[in-house]
Amino acid sequence: MRRGSFNSTFMKLSHQVIKDFRKAYQADFGEDITDAEAEEIGIRLLTLLKIIYKPIPTNEKDYQTSVNPYGSGR
Repeated sequence: MRRGSFNSTFMKLSHQVIKDFRKAYQADFGEDITDAEAEEIGIRLLTLLKIIYKPIPTNEKDYQTSVNPYGSGR
């Protein structure tokens, strides 16, 4: 795992979430990580999900807007 500095100024995870994440990480990867590492990885994961998650459009107009924010171009 690449370890580096990550600025988590805008987001903090609760102690319980960090504890649960460490347990899940150890179960999945067989590696123990520190609370700081767990928080960094967890925040990075949440940030990625926030970036890529988009609701599925329910109609054609919403779909066109999500594909092209400037409209259908017609």
